[in-house]
Amino acid sequence: MCMGHTWYLAADMQMFVLTPIILIPLALYPVAGWIVAIVLLILSTAGNVIMVYENNFPPTFTAFGDDAVISNEDKALNYYTHMYYAAWIRCQIYIMGILVGWVLQKYKNIKINTVCFY
Repeated sequence: MCMGHTWYLAADMQMFVLTPIILIPLALYPVAGWIVAIVLLILSTAGNVIMVYENNFPPTFTAFGDDAVISNEDKALNYYTHMYYAAWIRCQIYIMGILVGWVLQKYKNIKINTVCFY
């Protein structure tokens, strides 16, 4: 791995590419859009719970302790691969952000200038 922080760019791009799955139904049929978003949230949460249960993962990576690299190297690596880096685990917050943005756009009178001069 060249740059460890670039996993976030890959995960964010994957979520961005799949955003129309939620935004198009929200724009055309808001109830259907909310249903799609809630189903995706439930699926992501279920995937998270199943992954933790099947692999007996702790709630956070810090539970491996300071010697995680030495004593639990395989389990810590599996935790990073399946829980930390996986975009489908992290999409819950992204979906919540889409829904909050939709609610603010729909029910609040928010004006965003296209050009800002400071």
